[in-house]
Amino acid sequence: MDLSFGRSSHLPKDVFALNSEEFMVVWQAETQEWVPIAEQTVAVIKHLPDNVAKEVLDFACFLSLKHHLRPQIAG
Repeated sequence: MDLSFGRSSHLPKDVFALNSEEFMVVWQAETQEWVPIAEQTVAVIKHLPDNVAKEVLDFACFLSLKHHLRPQIAG
């Protein structure tokens, strides 16, 4: 993927070639919408070694359990 960064419309732009492991898409210009958090998370995890990805999964499971066991506050 090539990204262009320019300081002004009349100045030359710098072009950088990046591979997919060097960035994460968080905004879709075509749809004018943020990329959902779940998709951003998958984008990060898919480039991790399996043992590290397993740690992320374990932590996510811990957070999910913690969230679901939290006492509900009546309001």
